Amino acid sequence: MEQKESTPSMREVINLENTYALSQRIKSNYSQFNDSEFNSKIKESLSELNLMDRILLVQNTLEEFLPKDFKKTVDILLKSQLPELVNDRSDNYPSDFIAVPLSGLIAKIGCTKEFFDLSMEAQYDMTKRFSCEWSIHDFIENFEDECFEYFKKWALDGNCHVRRLCSE
Repeated sequence: MEQKESTPSMREVINLENTYALSQRIKSNYSQFNDSEFNSKIKESLSELNLMDRILLVQNTLEEFLPKDFKKTVDILLKSQLPELVNDRSDNYPSDFIAVPLSGLIAKIGCTKEFFDLSMEAQYDMTKRFSCEWSIHDFIENFEDECFEYFKKWALDGNCHVRRLCSE
């Protein structure tokens, strides 16, 4: 009897390999980042969690280990991203899902009047690496008119991933 190769579950797009790689990118941009403790916290819980809970685990653990100054955190996250996606309509690779906790953290902390513009600029940059369609919802809910001012400009952007975000 031939054995079929098992397809990894969707939750496996957030795994120890890509959380470790993320921690190393962050460490290279923020020397005070305790990557070993970050990785330990992720490792102790990750295997039992579904995809959404894995995303939230990484997001909340990042929040714990990054500076409390939101502007510094944004700078670190932007410098620690994966390279930009090809400017075409091809789908993102599963390993790129590690970007979701980063944009989620922007939404969690930065969806305020004070940080709105900084957060929108961060999402503009982040969506070129993985769609910010999940994180943009909080901003639309709380700042609909302000978001649509950005979307009017972004809809004309040369990057198809930025234009895609406007469709949310």
